[in-house]
Amino acid sequence: MAHQAALDDLLTQSITVLLDKRVITLNRIAQDGTKIRASAGVRSFKRGERLRACRQMARQQVARTQAEADGVAPARRAAAQRRVAAEQLARVEGAVAQLPEVEATKARHRSRSAAKVSVTDPDARVMKLMDGGFRPAYNVQFATDVDSHAIVGVAVTNEGADGRQLPPMLDQVVTRTGRAPGAVLADGGYVSLAAIDAAARGSTRRELEWRGRSRPD
Repeated sequence: MAHQAALDDLLTQSITVLLDKRVITLNRIAQDGTKIRASAGVRSFKRGERLRACRQMARQQVARTQAEADGVAPARRAAAQRRVAAEQLARVEGAVAQLPEVEATKARHRSRSAAKVSVTDPDARVMKLMDGGFRPAYNVQFATDVDSHAIVGVAVTNEGADGRQLPPMLDQVVTRTGRAPGAVLADGGYVSLAAIDAAARGSTRRELEWRGRSRPD
């Protein structure tokens, strides 16, 4: 996102004003996530061997468009062709670069399926959506002040599960507001010993209030 830093700063400024006016209390915050479809099709996901072949073809296309630009092609059309070829190469290079991360995730979960990355949207991952289907998506996380219903934290991740999303969101809230919430509400998808331990060992002590189907021992 071209204006990500500016939007992030605007959110922090808005939260600061609401804290000063005592609209936001941070007595309790609630965290939840939602899956958003990515701009990629399932068929755009390729295995390592195929990704490297796509990269080679993209590099060749860049070379061809450069050669045509040096010929008799109109300047505007040549520039457009160079731009499209360069953008395609950048996406494929990004997909190849992310392949080791996907392979490591597959190994961690002992998955037997082959590691694949999208050449259209390298950051996207295939996730289970609300309708039970599996499609390329992102996991968008929100933290909300319970008293005011104001958003105090936003994060976008390509992890399909919520189990590791609590500690970084708490850190983000502390960074934006300068203090920790009194309590955190989260459903059973966030309950893991690793997440609780990471939150408890954070730079500030946080009281955790869990609401869900399962609870840690």
